[in-house]
Amino acid sequence: RVERDRPVVEWLAGLQDEQVRARGYEHTPLVAIAEASELPPGQALFNTLFVFENYPVQELERGQAESADNGLNAGFNHMREQANYPLSVAVSSAHELVLRLSYDRAQYDAATVERLAGHLVGVLEAVAADADANPCVGDLAVVGAEERDLLLRQWNGSVEPLPGVGGVHELIAGQAHVCPDVVAVVSDGVVLTYGGLMARASRLAHRLRGLGVGAESVVGLCLPRGVDMVVAMVAVWQAGGAYLPLDPEYPVERLEFMLADSGARVLIGHRSAAEVAGGLPVESVVWLDDPAVSEGLPSTAPEVSVQPDQLAYVIYTSGSTGRPKGVQVAHRGVTGMVAALAPVLGAGPGVRVLQFASFSFDAAVLDVAVTLASGGTLVVASSTERTAPEALTLMIGAHAVSAASVVPSLLGVLNPDEVPGIQTLLLGAERLTQS
Repeated sequence: RVERDRPVVEWLAGLQDEQVRARGYEHTPLVAIAEASELPPGQALFNTLFVFENYPVQELERGQAESADNGLNAGFNHMREQANYPLSVAVSSAHELVLRLSYDRAQYDAATVERLAGHLVGVLEAVAADADANPCVGDLAVVGAEERDLLLRQWNGSVEPLPGVGGVHELIAGQAHVCPDVVAVVSDGVVLTYGGLMARASRLAHRLRGLGVGAESVVGLCLPRGVDMVVAMVAVWQAGGAYLPLDPEYPVERLEFMLADSGARVLIGHRSAAEVAGGLPVESVVWLDDPAVSEGLPSTAPEVSVQPDQLAYVIYTSGSTGRPKGVQVAHRGVTGMVAALAPVLGAGPGVRVLQFASFSFDAAVLDVAVTLASGGTLVVASSTERTAPEALTLMIGAHAVSAASVVPSLLGVLNPDEVPGIQTLLLGAERLTQS
């Protein structure tokens, strides 16, 4: 959020300062960096390379030609460079800025690289055109008008819009109104109906409103996997805010960074994990497993108007290639995903959908939003079931799961014969092989 709002010149100056500070470590061997990164053996630190050649090559060549009278003469120079990375960008400057892209044809085709080069040139031209105005980083258009039309209109022409819907919680509330006694969420022996889900979420939403949560407010969710996590997500949306998942298993330093960077001032946690949540830097902590948290609060949702372009959630990248970055998603994106993927996943009344992804990844949003907005039952795998294939297999069978959105690698540890009830699999986030 901070980077988008920073003026381009200020952002570039900060980037240059970072590069200067990094020069103190430029002689550190990549082997040592790989060991310190804790990446699995054989996994590359990065797969793209950017080189800025900050020396006057063209001036040197011109100087050599002009100094031929001294007895030294430079003949024809030919230089061939080869990088060991899938994509490399080299930039040199003199009278004009020259960009050279080299790529591995086994991983990129010419059209893709030309499109990437066009994005880069477009951003540079936008910076140069508005240099005096000094626009913010978020104002720079990466894609051109034609590609933007392709992404937003042509490729989305088959998806029916959701008129009059501000956020997906409104669709979930609609399901609760029609079928309040239908099971909405199941996890680790806990069963919650749609009516129960919305009543609990509404009481929590009123509590959050009392703490100042509203439009664009970020609320941290430091909760274990299970029903309470789903209740908290819906409650934050009902209060008009956006949620930030905080895995209690993450290092405290990472949790502290995400809270500070996102500006979250309210945290929802469990007293069972108070040693983690209780020490995090926020103004208010709501203990969801404390019965007093909802005493005397209405079981009907607060009257809060949520607009499609308001922030729905913030999820941070892993940080494996640098400092973690918060990715912001608006309610419009979540409702659009429901419209597009509900038919694909086959979610609907009577359909039980496995929730397997970590809540710190947006695949979890797909599971929760698509299933509950469609009237299905969300079966949340516990932390134990996620790490034990035998336990996961038993759980899938016991709860009659018929649809799941998972990573392809999970298929390598599940025996299809032992989960015959699964009819629909939505695969993503990893490379899909033929094996």
